[in-house]
Amino acid sequence: MGKLFLSFWDLCLDNLPEGSFAHRRIPPDEAKTIFEQARHEGRLFCVTGDDLLAPYKKRQCAQHEEFCRVLGEHFGIKLSLRDFAGNSGTEAEPFYSINPLNCVQLRDRDCLMVITCCFSLAEQRQGTEEPIPFTIAPSSVEFHLIEITAEPEAAQAAR
Repeated sequence: MGKLFLSFWDLCLDNLPEGSFAHRRIPPDEAKTIFEQARHEGRLFCVTGDDLLAPYKKRQCAQHEEFCRVLGEHFGIKLSLRDFAGNSGTEAEPFYSINPLNCVQLRDRDCLMVITCCFSLAEQRQGTEEPIPFTIAPSSVEFHLIEITAEPEAAQAAR
């Protein structure tokens, strides 16, 4: 098996090589099995299109954190914001950066799991004037798996 790239909500054309690929929706239990096997084998690589560490991306960071919480509580898939970042520093002086979505491309036996969801209105608390928050609706979570089925003939001939 190749790498398992995991993204919330997004994919980009740079992720897909020329050639044929398959997209299928998979049930949560299959997604969890694929996820756990890739993590155990060191093949899991979480990516995002947002710089979740940037101060101007606080809303996107909060949405990622909530999605991680929902996946853990409702599907047994344990993720954190740290899974979407890499450390290019040392243990004494860490330097974290986000793993960018647009820098990965499926090759050979790699796959991309895109997890999507919808948001719903949370109930507003009585007597408060706080804005009504949107929360992730666990029943709307879907797991999409994208796999390469064939490389273009030019790429095969070059090998």
